[in-house]
Amino acid sequence: MGEERKQRCARFNYSINSGSFELGSSEFFDAHIVSKSQTGDSIFEGSTLGFSRAYSLALSPQIIYSKSALLPTLVSSKVYRQLEFLAVGAWWIYEQRSDGGNGSLRKIPSSREDVFADKSIDLKSKRLLMRFLKFITDPEAFSQAIEEFGDSSFENFLSQQYNIPLQLQPIIQALTLSPSPAAQTKTSFALPRILRHLSSIGTFGPGFGAVVPKWGGLAEIAQVGCRACAVGGGVYMLGKGVQGVPSNSDDYYRLMLGNAERVKTKWKTGLREDLQSSTESVPETGLFTRSISIVASDLAILFPPIADGAPPSACTVVVFPPSSLQQGGSMNSTPVYIMVHSSETGECPAGQSILYASIRAVADEGKQWLEMAMATLLSTSAKDGEEIDMLWSLFYSQKAWTNEESSYSEDPASEPPDKTVLLSNPSTDLAFNDSVLREVRRAWQHITGNESGFMEFEDREVGEYDDAS
Repeated sequence: MGEERKQRCARFNYSINSGSFELGSSEFFDAHIVSKSQTGDSIFEGSTLGFSRAYSLALSPQIIYSKSALLPTLVSSKVYRQLEFLAVGAWWIYEQRSDGGNGSLRKIPSSREDVFADKSIDLKSKRLLMRFLKFITDPEAFSQAIEEFGDSSFENFLSQQYNIPLQLQPIIQALTLSPSPAAQTKTSFALPRILRHLSSIGTFGPGFGAVVPKWGGLAEIAQVGCRACAVGGGVYMLGKGVQGVPSNSDDYYRLMLGNAERVKTKWKTGLREDLQSSTESVPETGLFTRSISIVASDLAILFPPIADGAPPSACTVVVFPPSSLQQGGSMNSTPVYIMVHSSETGECPAGQSILYASIRAVADEGKQWLEMAMATLLSTSAKDGEEIDMLWSLFYSQKAWTNEESSYSEDPASEPPDKTVLLSNPSTDLAFNDSVLREVRRAWQHITGNESGFMEFEDREVGEYDDAS
């Protein structure tokens, strides 16, 4: 590893642990970096770390379902022309052998066609799964199930209502991307997410139902939005923060930014901690341990062809369900999710891959399970006699808050008190949550007083947008 990269990693590690990390010290903490020392040149492509600019790691590696409201919004705003999206391919689940031997990765059947083609599922179980899939796409039965069984655990719902065997439930639970086991996941949480998954398949092409932005995940969408803001005459300032929010006078707030600059505004919007407008704390729902790792392999086995006529995939999802990992006499009680990004995402050089791992667990315990899951994934995906190196890893913790939208969910026609719109804390979901877009739309309606026209822009002159960037 070059001296420049070492220094950058050290500064990043210090900043997040000292509370100066720009993403918000109250949300991210306890970060540390593990790097394999590299000396000399290798004749194998991708077997050593590249230059710093060869990587564009995503801090929000969420997938975007094809039915997400975000995608048509990007189209109506015209910024989609500056973005490139890649397909999310196969979903995998790790299954431990009953005799204690080495487990294996199994491709999750996520459509009726996949269920029929899966030879590991017996005929009776296929019928039960088909009955469940038919129910999911029946609007009347779906709504009734949410009303009657929404508060019950998803495990009980699958067992009692559809007789799904326990050994098959993990492949259904995996599609929810729930951070909790099925016994602790509400049916009202699970069913809409499974419907989202199934209904999204085929929207943009056969065999897949989600996409990821190229060149760094959702941060690329934010960057394109900032560029569009500048072209439209707006001003944005990054990483400044607000030192204080005095009470408004003569219909204006006079804010002091982190660099001692002062600005005047009629409206303010943001998180409670950003605006310092309330001492009320937001309830936490737990901690996540996450990691970003660079591995010296393209992990080609995880990226099989999606379907005839489908684009190649650049992201795949690997799930380690509860009780699939074991160390020191204990087993993981919550699932581990790993998003594997290929070099096609532009996030790493050719011959390497990026692993984005996540588990709902405290730092020390969570790190152990993430390390074991990633080691298991690499050993399972390796060719005969191959040993895949982990070149670099960042481990960090993230707080999770109650999954509620902002306190201003009333009719947009009613103006919020003090012309302040408070937003909910960032989502920890592994898929983009459309509630983010709903909150932004509501803030826009409050501030502009318009009911329609949100993120709808006319075409600009040819070259105007590109020249501004």
